[in-house]
This record gives sequence, C-alpha cells and structure tokens, in this order.
Amino acid sequence: MVNPNSTEPEHTAEDMFVAFHYAEVKDLSKHFLTLIAGTLVLTISFADKIVPLGEAKFYQKILLGSCWLSLIVAFILAGSVSSLTTSQENRREVR
Repeated sequence: MVNPNSTEPEHTAEDMFVAFHYAEVKDLSKHFLTLIAGTLVLTISFADKIVPLGEAKFYQKILLGSCWLSLIVAFILAGSVSSLTTSQENRREVR
C-alpha cells in the first residue's frame, strides 16, 4: 500500500529491472555474441573439413549456407539486444 504522506519516490518496473536484472541481461548478451561469433568463425575456417565443398551435393551446400545465415541473424539480434540495453541504461542515467 502506498503512503500518500511518504516522500520516497515510488519504484517502477523499469527501476527494478535496472537495479536487479540489467547486469545479467547485459552479460548474457555478451556471452551469446562471443559464442555465436566463435561458432561462425570456426565453421567458416573448417568448412572444407565439415563439408568438402568441391564434392558436396547441392542440398549440403544450401544447408551449410543456411546455418551460416542463421548464425549471422543471431549475431545481429544479440548485438541489437546489447545495444538496446546499453541505450536504456544511458537514457536512465540522463533522467
């Protein structure tokens, strides 16, 4: 129950998120970015060992390409989340 005579500011859901969950989300997005980038680099580096591209069938090349595309999309989305959480933090500091 809110006391009308209280001088303490009321805590919003945003304040609670920034106070308790922001650091976890930011760290998690950094870890995802690292894992996705490492997976993409390793699979591109060893693509000939995974699927010999000269001997691979068409569907194997398409499957490998779609996996790489999925990793790139995941990297972009994880970067967007990291960017959005950082901009939310900066906006909260300005207020």
